[in-house]
Amino acid sequence: MIENSKSEGIFVVEGEHHLLIEENTINNNYYGIVLIDSQGHIKNNQILDNYTAGLLTEKNTTALVQNNVIAKNMTTGVIIKDPSLPDLRSNHIHENNMFQVQMESHAKQRWKKYQIDNPKILGESVVPKALIETCSIF
Repeated sequence: MIENSKSEGIFVVEGEHHLLIEENTINNNYYGIVLIDSQGHIKNNQILDNYTAGLLTEKNTTALVQNNVIAKNMTTGVIIKDPSLPDLRSNHIHENNMFQVQMESHAKQRWKKYQIDNPKILGESVVPKALIETCSIF
């Protein structure tokens, strides 16, 4: 049980490929898990009822996030910041108050794969629209 922190439940910076976060209940923290510039494997966790997001990835995070329940967080289940591209597989992401997955434009390329690999993303997500170039004549 990792709970009731005024900041992150788990905060990892530069986690190497040996990193393993497994079979935890992570709840009632500000963020559930924050991964910055990290690899490794996040699996079989219950990430619930955190005050902002269940999982936040930043910088060059490419961690495998697999078989987790990410639910009932106050804002978003998973936030993917530029340029991180986590590998999301077989997660149950649902009942987060605002969005299930929220990503910046760089991650849009993986949205269809995320949906296929995580068929239990249930609810609204934020996927940036393609940029449309326009020309204005003054």
